Formats: sequence, structure tokens, C-alpha cells
Amino acid sequence: MEIELKRHFSKRDATDGTLHIEGLYFCDTVERTTTCLKPGKYRLLMRQGEDGSWCIDIVTRKNAQPKGTVRTGNGVCKLTDGSIIIGKHQSNGLCIKTSLYMERLIARFKRRMKHKDDEPLILYIREITSWF
Repeated sequence: MEIELKRHFSKRDATDGTLHIEGLYFCDTVERTTTCLKPGKYRLLMRQGEDGSWCIDIVTRKNAQPKGTVRTGNGVCKLTDGSIIIGKHQSNGLCIKTSLYMERLIARFKRRMKHKDDEPLILYIREITSWF
């Protein structure tokens, strides 16, 4: 499964973008500009925390330390690693409805893994492009 993050706009501390799955728009994203992951190819690994909640780690290879996470959250102020917040764009550096979009993404990944468990989830991060 191919997941693509297209960065569109960077201002002050925030970089806004969009997340596409198999070429189709899924949601908006926000990252902290100073800690963004470099453009390139990454693997996404789902894991379940001790509290039962799901997390999506961003790694360079299967057993590597996470470079960041795909996560919920409103803004970039507290992000200290290469994490990506998903949701609905509200303004520069701010997403809303992040829990809803995270639940949808986890459900979609679980369905995909049920049918194609051996196929990795690949994230392509693209450099800043125009909105159009």
C-alpha cells in the first residue's frame, strides 16, 4: 500500500500538507518545520500500546528505531521528533478532528493487513509543492 505525504506550505514553525492513499486524498497533515523528516521512502509499522491504543511508527527499515509517528494532536508546538499530525486543516500549523482521522487510518490499515499482511505500508514524503 502506497501512502504519500505531499508538503504544500511552510510558514514559521509549521509545514502543512496532504496525505494520499493509493493516489487518493485522505486527509491533511501538519509537521513541525524544524523536525520534519527528509523527503524519501519510509515504512509504517502499526503497534498496539499497553493501554490498547494503536500507534503508527515511521521507520527506515523493519526493525529500526522509529524516526517519528503518525499521530493525533492539534498543533506542532509540542512535536519534538519527525511526527506527522493528521486531520482536517484549520489554519497554518493546526489540524482539527485528528482522532477521527486517526481512527479511519487505523481501520483502513487493519483491513489492508487482513488481506495482504506481508505487503509493507510504504510512506513517500515529497518536498514542498504547490497546492495545484
